[in-house]
Amino acid sequence: MVRLSSAVVLPLLWSVNEAKRVTDYGEDSVLEHDEGAHFEDDVGQSRFSDRRRRSTSHFRVGENWDSMTFAEQWEEYSHAVPLERFQGGENPGWIPDGTQDGMSCAPYLWGPEDANNLLIMVHGFMACPGRWGLTIKDILSREVKCGLPNGEGADAPRPCGKYRIMGVTLPGHGYKWEEIETKVKVLHQSNSTSSSSKSVNSHRRDNITEIPFDKFAWMDFTEAVGRMAEQWRKEHPDGVIAIDGHSVGGLMSLAISVRRAHIFDRVLIQNPELGPNSILFNPAERVSKHLRLNIDALSDDCEGERDEGMAFPGGQCQFKFGHIGSAWSFARDLYCRQWQISRCATTGWIFNTAAYEDARRNFTKIKAFQMVQTKGDTAVEEKRILMFMQEFNDARPDDPNVGLCTFPKLMTHTYLVPNYINNHPGGERWWAPMALDRLNTFLLEGKIIPITEKEGNFNWKSTSRKSWLIASISRSHQRGDYCIPKNKRGVSGKYLTVLPAQQSKTEYEIARPDGSVASAKVLFQGLASKESETAGVMYERVEELLEVDDYYIFVGRKNVDALISELYLVGNVLREKDCVASVVAKLNPLEPLFLEIENGMPSLALSRPWKLEFCNADFVSVVCSELDCAAEE
Repeated sequence: MVRLSSAVVLPLLWSVNEAKRVTDYGEDSVLEHDEGAHFEDDVGQSRFSDRRRRSTSHFRVGENWDSMTFAEQWEEYSHAVPLERFQGGENPGWIPDGTQDGMSCAPYLWGPEDANNLLIMVHGFMACPGRWGLTIKDILSREVKCGLPNGEGADAPRPCGKYRIMGVTLPGHGYKWEEIETKVKVLHQSNSTSSSSKSVNSHRRDNITEIPFDKFAWMDFTEAVGRMAEQWRKEHPDGVIAIDGHSVGGLMSLAISVRRAHIFDRVLIQNPELGPNSILFNPAERVSKHLRLNIDALSDDCEGERDEGMAFPGGQCQFKFGHIGSAWSFARDLYCRQWQISRCATTGWIFNTAAYEDARRNFTKIKAFQMVQTKGDTAVEEKRILMFMQEFNDARPDDPNVGLCTFPKLMTHTYLVPNYINNHPGGERWWAPMALDRLNTFLLEGKIIPITEKEGNFNWKSTSRKSWLIASISRSHQRGDYCIPKNKRGVSGKYLTVLPAQQSKTEYEIARPDGSVASAKVLFQGLASKESETAGVMYERVEELLEVDDYYIFVGRKNVDALISELYLVGNVLREKDCVASVVAKLNPLEPLFLEIENGMPSLALSRPWKLEFCNADFVSVVCSELDCAAEE
């Protein structure tokens, strides 16, 4: 997906002004103003005609779909564009895994034909269905659980077979390129405030003639996918229907699922393109729609990624500003008009009560909803993601089947893509096994991704509903709820080495240094008064007593599910009525638990060890039933 920052806007506008002085608009020019021209350059004639016209989507509802089965609808939809036009069209259904070359851009159905469950996967801007290769391979190897993790009756969790996975291709995406010299605009951003631009030659020319230039082609696409999902539900009333979308695909997935919320059991939205990350892009896009850019300009080395031996899964590198602008236009229509998330200048600040109420009703109908974003993602408008989730939460207050969490900044906008397994822009992929497992577990079981690390001490879901001012303040806490630790020492494969911020009523799985997994059992969880470390005064905390590998741990938080502010290894305990005084060793909650225990053990044997007092009858009763509490003399 394209990463744009506001520092590139002024160079874009400048380059448009310079391009308007050009009188010979060859195909390799930055701007193409002649509506009907076929352009020629020094190397040869391109077959691709870049015409200015209202865009249409080949992927649209057919005339006879009302009387068609799902299989018939899919047959018509998936062959709306001939296979030979797609990258990898000679071998449709190839699943890239990053180990060898092979592109996969044609729409395809994976999984058993007799499956009762459907998973729809919608890739991002300039990508292809092949970007889901790692996800598809993992999901095909696992069983689906119908229902909800906390469900009862018809929603009780139960095994229900495999997924049929429907990989769709965004309109105009994934077409084969030409090996022909093409001039494109490249912008080099040296820091957050400065950038330079120049035109360079690429030896490939992407066929981008059918990528939407307005919102209507996106509407056609989402309606077609939604209709197929609706038909699947008619034919499989007891199966699970899930949808997963990334970036522009996340925007499309939101449009599809909110419109037909009653048929979706699980909706996973990753880094959705709800708008540009700077308001300056709106006027810039309007005056430079036909500026031909390269993703290389915007921090991806796309051209290098599709060289031989790079295991490129398919996609384009070149686009026009108007292409991403059309997605932003669709996002504005959804966000401001259809969903009424905010009153927007582009829609005249109008509030539509009927649209507002209709959207909130649909929010409540999706059984399980998970939103994920990446910290500091410059490809999306973070504020809109957070405001959307606040409105979603208002419709479903404190619903355990609704989640929002953040990936660490180093994961960037694009993370679990096959060709990045050895060369991710953010460096070492220590986070990948856990990220893949948690995302796929949601799709397979409907389990909301637990918050592993927090930067705040309160729950934004319960506080943001109090007033618009508190909702604004709580956004800092929203973006500080992490899906996985920010530090690689907190992860071992798909398991944590640290205790998570989100509390469990039974146990936590913690990886030992050798990679094996231990169970940290919850023996007590509730309020208790605790002596402060410095002043010696008592104050109330949310306390836990854990047992892990014959060690006992005190865990302290200011509030339920808040960040862990205090962590102690427990030594000898003295009891006096409803209080206990315990020898403790202080541990770092952000470092691997077992290493901290090992380092803390010598402190318990000091001649003058550190002691803290805890008071609560229930807490003391549990502590002394597990440990030998000596009576204080």
